[in-house]
Amino acid sequence: MDGLATSVTLAASLAFMAFALNGARPDDALASAALAGACTGFLPLNWRPAKIYLGDAGSHFLGFTLAAVSLNLRYSHQNELAVFSPLVILALPLFDLALMIVIRSRKGIPPWKGSPDHVPLRLRHLGLCVPRVVLLLSGLTAVLGVLVYAASFLGLRQALLLWAMLGMAAVLVAAWLI
Repeated sequence: MDGLATSVTLAASLAFMAFALNGARPDDALASAALAGACTGFLPLNWRPAKIYLGDAGSHFLGFTLAAVSLNLRYSHQNELAVFSPLVILALPLFDLALMIVIRSRKGIPPWKGSPDHVPLRLRHLGLCVPRVVLLLSGLTAVLGVLVYAASFLGLRQALLLWAMLGMAAVLVAAWLI
């Protein structure tokens, strides 16, 4: 979908940059800032109607870079739950993957075969236009990044409550999309 991978990567890389800056990791902050800058420069050309496409190689590069940066950061400031922050920052692609596997398995389709079961395509079928789907999902990634960054400074009890609410919201969205 035009602009989706680029805008989600932009939001996620900014969240990782915040963690890197707070954890005194200037090299990781620089890598995150470079990725955010590349996405910012590429996004106008990738927005609907796209003039340039990422393709598989480009989207895999973005995912690999996000994964590499996420593995090198310090997340736990006040509580140990913050170590799971990268999973929430990258919740959209992980949620899409898990939901796609569940839906395809229930249909009897192998998970590695193609089908229109991805979250963005389901949102399109619900009547949202492409720019709204992209803005919704990249905005959701940004909100999740802010929430887990804030949660990393909470005490264990408050963080556990926030994480439980995020988990319940994910289950409700999954049930609605299925």
